Amino acid sequence: MILDRLENIKEYFQGDTLLAKAVEFAVNFDPESEAGKYEIEGEKIFANYLHMPTKRLDNLKFEKHEKYIDIQVLYIGKLIMGHCFAENNPISIGGYNAENDVEKFSIPDTYSSLKMSEGEFAVFYPHDYHMPDLCLTEPEDVKKLVIKICVEN
Repeated sequence: MILDRLENIKEYFQGDTLLAKAVEFAVNFDPESEAGKYEIEGEKIFANYLHMPTKRLDNLKFEKHEKYIDIQVLYIGKLIMGHCFAENNPISIGGYNAENDVEKFSIPDTYSSLKMSEGEFAVFYPHDYHMPDLCLTEPEDVKKLVIKICVEN
């Protein structure tokens, strides 16, 4: 897991890699763009731009992915991302959904809260359990880009 400012993102991913291509897309993305799916390199790299309200804790679950890395860039608003490891013992709810590359989990007793502000990004690898979109105090509208980078060959 990585959390940093968008202006520093190129320090993490360089060269001719899928991650570097995703970073270029994030850096050049216009936050005034319409919500929706953006293809970058087919199913290897794509992005979903979300205009949405944050949620209260009782409406959220942890999740993790097997096939994709998430780069989540917050352009407008503030939110909290939960993060934990397998050692925190989140319990699977319903099993893995291969079509959507997601498995949902209960909220463990112990996890980290990552407060994100405009212009920050977080990277979640397949081993990272994360809970996106938690409100700070009250739900608020945010705009965030979720870039999915395939880790399978």
